[in-house]
Amino acid sequence: MRSVRPTIAAFVLALVAWFCTAAAAQDVVVGPGGAQTTGRMTGVFASGLRMEAAGGAIVDLPWRDIASVGGATPVTIAFGSGSQVVGRVVGVEASGTVAVVDADVLGLIRIPVATLAPAPEPPPVASGPEGAAGSKKSILEPTEWNGKVSLTGSAAAGNRDVFTALFQALVQRDFRQDHLEFGALAVYGKSEGDLVNDAQRVSALWRHYYSEDFYAYASLEAGRDSIQDIALELFANVGAGW
Repeated sequence: MRSVRPTIAAFVLALVAWFCTAAAAQDVVVGPGGAQTTGRMTGVFASGLRMEAAGGAIVDLPWRDIASVGGATPVTIAFGSGSQVVGRVVGVEASGTVAVVDADVLGLIRIPVATLAPAPEPPPVASGPEGAAGSKKSILEPTEWNGKVSLTGSAAAGNRDVFTALFQALVQRDFRQDHLEFGALAVYGKSEGDLVNDAQRVSALWRHYYSEDFYAYASLEAGRDSIQDIALELFANVGAGW
C-alpha cells in the first residue's frame, strides 16, 4: 500500500496542474488606462488585435488602445505579402512594432505592424436557430470556470464512538460546444477506534455537443480504497448520449 500512495498523489497533482494550466491559458490585453481584455487572440492585423472574449464575443482592439499584451496561445499572423507566421504576441512597442515569440524558431521577432495584412470583416453573429451562414453555432452558454467545495463531518459518542469525514470538490466550465469538469472525493471514518472508511477518488469528464440532443464524451476516473484492499483502480470511458 505504501508504494501506491505516491502514484495517487502524482495523479492528483498532474490533474490539478492540467486544470490550472487550462484555466490560465488566456491572452490578456491591457489598455492605456489599465483596463484588461481577456480571451483568445484570433488575429493580428495592421489595424490592431482581434480577440474572442469570454462568452464568444469578437472584439477588435486598435493598436492605439493597447498598452501591453500577454499572449498565452499561438495565433496565425498574416502579412500583406501573403506570408504567415505562427507565434505568441508578447508585446507592443512604441516604434510601431509587435513582439512575437515565433513558434517555429522559438525566438523573439519584431514585426512592424505596417507590414501586416488588413483585418477582414469579423465573422457573422448567429441570428437564428442555425445561426448566420458560416458562423459556428453555440449550443451551450459559455461560462467561466466555476465549482464548489464541501467538507462535512459527523461524530457520535455513547455505546459506539463513530467519526466520519467527507470531502467533495467539483470544478467545471462550458464552452460553445464542450463541457469540462473535474471532481475529487475523499471519505474517512472510524468506529470504536477501527478504521472503517479510507477512500479517495478523482475524475475528469469531457463532453462535446454536436447538437442540443446529441453528444460524445470521454471520462477518466482513478481511486483507492484501503478498506476494500484496492490499491489503485482506473476507469476510462468513451461513448455518446442524447
